[in-house]
Amino acid sequence: MSGQVIHRIFWLSVFAAIMAVGAPMVGKPASALRLVDYGRDSSVNTVLAQTLGEPGMADAITQWLRKLPGDRPILVVAPPRQMPAAITADIVSYLAWPRPVVVSTDTEESRNLMKGFRERYAAVGLCYMSAPPGVTKGKLFGPALRFVPTEPLPELERSAS
Repeated sequence: MSGQVIHRIFWLSVFAAIMAVGAPMVGKPASALRLVDYGRDSSVNTVLAQTLGEPGMADAITQWLRKLPGDRPILVVAPPRQMPAAITADIVSYLAWPRPVVVSTDTEESRNLMKGFRERYAAVGLCYMSAPPGVTKGKLFGPALRFVPTEPLPELERSAS
């Protein structure tokens, strides 16, 4: 066989492999997640609907975070190696902008950040984690995200759930 024939066979094989891999995707949408709405926060709502199990969470979270005093950052803690929790924590940091958010997915780092958190943070967000014993105040968003303000605020206590 000549070099030219080998060259043609090689490139035809590559083309056939690409066609075989791509053929099942013909006609399918480019995204695996369909948008849950078409509003201002549609992409964030879509992801939060997957991670928190409820639609329309972006606006609710944003409005609640705006009620907190703006002079301190927010701490968001998520368990290590749990992708939905990490995604939710990152989205919270996006929704809280321009307020700084400290996100921790490392157990030891989280313990250190929680020491004296009442003096340093406006609230603590717990993603896919249970609230510490005795913590009943705060706001629950879906079954997996709870925010606990570090100081009692009357307007937040009335809306606590």
